[in-house]
Amino acid sequence: MIFELNSGSIRGCLPVALVAASILASVGGSCVAVSAATDPAAVSTRTLACVMPLFEPAFTPGALTDAALQVEMTKLRQQIGENRGSIRVGFSGIFRGAESLRRVCRLARQNNLSVGVIIAVQTHSGGVAFDKKADLRQYQWRLDGKTFQGKQTISKAGNPEFPPRDWQTPTPSRYCAAVHESAMTMVGARAADIRRVMDEYPGVIVVVNCAIEEEMATGGESSDDQLADYSPFAVAEFRDWLRHAAKYDDATGVYKGQGAPEAIVGPFVSDHGTLRSPFYADASPDRHAGPGVSFNQRFGTHFSTWSLRDWDLDRYPAPIVDASFAPAPVDGDQGVTAGGFDAPRLRDPANPFWNAWSWDVLDHGGQYPPGNPSYPAFGFRQVEVKHFVGDVLAAAEGAGIPKRMLYAHQIPGEAVNAGRLRSGGDPIWTGWADECGTLGITRFGAIDPGRLTQYCDNWGIFEWHPAPRAKPDDRRLYDSGLRDVTLYFSHGAHVLFPGWWYAGGGHDPIFPLNDSLFANALKEWIASQP
Repeated sequence: MIFELNSGSIRGCLPVALVAASILASVGGSCVAVSAATDPAAVSTRTLACVMPLFEPAFTPGALTDAALQVEMTKLRQQIGENRGSIRVGFSGIFRGAESLRRVCRLARQNNLSVGVIIAVQTHSGGVAFDKKADLRQYQWRLDGKTFQGKQTISKAGNPEFPPRDWQTPTPSRYCAAVHESAMTMVGARAADIRRVMDEYPGVIVVVNCAIEEEMATGGESSDDQLADYSPFAVAEFRDWLRHAAKYDDATGVYKGQGAPEAIVGPFVSDHGTLRSPFYADASPDRHAGPGVSFNQRFGTHFSTWSLRDWDLDRYPAPIVDASFAPAPVDGDQGVTAGGFDAPRLRDPANPFWNAWSWDVLDHGGQYPPGNPSYPAFGFRQVEVKHFVGDVLAAAEGAGIPKRMLYAHQIPGEAVNAGRLRSGGDPIWTGWADECGTLGITRFGAIDPGRLTQYCDNWGIFEWHPAPRAKPDDRRLYDSGLRDVTLYFSHGAHVLFPGWWYAGGGHDPIFPLNDSLFANALKEWIASQP
């Protein structure tokens, strides 16, 4: 997993072998020839096979001299290959400043290589800057109603388990302005710097990857009590998402058209020509404004008001700074609204209200929600993660990165295990950037491309290794590597960030690449392409 240190046939288009003089850009499922000379910065990865090993020192100021980086680029060309036809080879890494990126691009251009850049933003890594003491509502709150910023979880071996992921973890809710706006501002600034370097070195940067493994609290893998996100911001957004109200108002909301689908709330109703949730105009959850059923009847709940049960944002607007407060106060105490709205507090895959909150594929025997894949009715926890990822990519596009070059960097939860998926709220769907027409995941080991192509035929794996912990001369690295790269690029993959590359002839102990049979497999595949 990559963390910010300071704070996975090209379908619908011609085969790669037929792309020579021009670059083909896929538009609306068709193929349009675009001259590579028109806008070099807009080289599309849609029809490129990009193999870009992860090599952090290349992007870290002061880590390598120019001469040392040149040595590694020479080795990269010898051991894997270089740009040829529609294939791009080069190093990838986290953006750590314009000057270091300029140096990588300058040397890459001299060596007939390309560059992949990662904008590392992740709420649970500490990489989002906000005033952590200003308001405890900014953190995720747990299902148990007691812990508001998580707690360190201990593995069976007695060691801390994912402490950065489950300790003082901010909520990714769009309603939490301090966290959300801070993340988007950071992404916009870094993307603008990257765009300037792209203009200086046209065509060298071919892919920009953002939103690093965004997920909920991993402590929920072993304890339902630690499932998140129950902060007032998240619960208020959940309510408005279900009702298509406030920021999700289908006529006036900043997120209009993004409310809960009919598969969750029932048939939409027309209101002055606008289709809305059937509960949009209801004065309370137990009263329906028109024919049909009330919110309580639909979901089996017993709420009497739309105000939140715990720390309603309108009734209790003041920031919470005292850590001794009760996240789930009892009736009569400050912070509670009798009969108030709340997210479900019991995980039950058979319960419609729970599924509206969280649809976990493996809890349903591998079954995806209604509407999958074109408009899946995942629950709000999954939507919350996807919205954060999508907003990050939108911020990068707004700063000048062509959207066809942008990919997410998500954990494919249903390819890991039920606990991680349930805790993380991170199915493959959360890495699907609808507006960009791309999908991005991480994966150690093999994955069935069908799990990706159900959403998108332009995808990539941005931390990939075929056989983690294998020795550099282990035959599995060659056999699995060649099999996987052949399978992936023939089923819609356009970008692979394999690795890790090590300087000076060393090897990463878990993900060896350079001077290994994995590199041999990549070189053989690239050389075999016409």
